[in-house]
Amino acid sequence: MSIVVRRYRFSQEPENSIRVGSVRTFLSELEKINVDKDHVLFYRGHSRFNYSLSPSIYRNNGWIANEDIIFKELILRCSDQFEKSDSTFQTLVRMQHYSLPTRLLDITTNPLIALYFASAPAAGLRESGEVVIFKTPKAEIKYFDSDTVSVISNISRRPSSFKVPRAPFPRGGFNGTREIKLLLHEIKKEKPHFDSNIDPQHLESVLFV
Repeated sequence: MSIVVRRYRFSQEPENSIRVGSVRTFLSELEKINVDKDHVLFYRGHSRFNYSLSPSIYRNNGWIANEDIIFKELILRCSDQFEKSDSTFQTLVRMQHYSLPTRLLDITTNPLIALYFASAPAAGLRESGEVVIFKTPKAEIKYFDSDTVSVISNISRRPSSFKVPRAPFPRGGFNGTREIKLLLHEIKKEKPHFDSNIDPQHLESVLFV
């Protein structure tokens, strides 16, 4: 079985793909990637080359339609497992750890970890795995306590009817719409002093956390 190394920039547009058959070749290809001090590489490995780069919650229409219910039922049924989660993001990380569907996608800073997952058998199928390489500016990486991370994470608490409001907006503008007011209510449960001002672009962005 071979591994396909696919390189992506932050836009997730593939630059090229390289087929490798050994760890030595894999590491040699990584050494060819030019990374300056303002950027960092992240890696993701999966055992099927055609695997979608989508968070698990989006791989099943029933899951994404009931994301808020899955989230709330889990907290109710496993409260002892999640009582130490101080934020929605931390709860999602814990859910991901237990292989539950979330809007998170696992990545790593260690290319050999990604290679391990790319080399794992895919349900008995004999096909190429893939390592995806993300190159992103360091300035765009967020930490777990970021306000933007809180905004996006708390969408998981909103019902599937939630939609990002479009212009024209009511008198209160974007942040005065009913949908955003309800989202702000969820955010302020973990950040009481959160400024009631959400940048619309943040709601449709992809973040490295």
